[in-house]
Amino acid sequence: MAVGTTILAARTKVVLNSTDYSGDFNQVKLNYTQSAVDVTTFNVTGWKKFISSISEGNFDITGFGQAAGHTLDSELFAMLGAPALPTTWEIDAPTSSAGAIRYTGNGFLKSYNMDCKPTDAFKLTASMSINNAPTRAIISS
Repeated sequence: MAVGTTILAARTKVVLNSTDYSGDFNQVKLNYTQSAVDVTTFNVTGWKKFISSISEGNFDITGFGQAAGHTLDSELFAMLGAPALPTTWEIDAPTSSAGAIRYTGNGFLKSYNMDCKPTDAFKLTASMSINNAPTRAIISS
């Protein structure tokens, strides 16, 4: 079973290692997957039987930036050289207001891509793996 949620980042707060990068993203997609194990008894007809197993997740971010003074590129690039150090993350959806949802956790950078064109802002995409169970809470204030 897989669940994916696309969040428009224009209203969404995105924090990596305690720094708010919300203005650098135009989309965040949270992806959760839960494995299933086939436990069907041998020689049985009808439907297969499954039980749920280990959950995993990641989130994909899409954004833009300028090369000069672009701190998000610096942050993501530094993560590539330090895979053993967990990255803390926080995503508030759809806003950071009371009553909205806040997801938090730790993870590591799986991929980072830049699409650069002359005299234009560059497009960046990154994928972060979720390490251990994330938390989900309603923002109270």
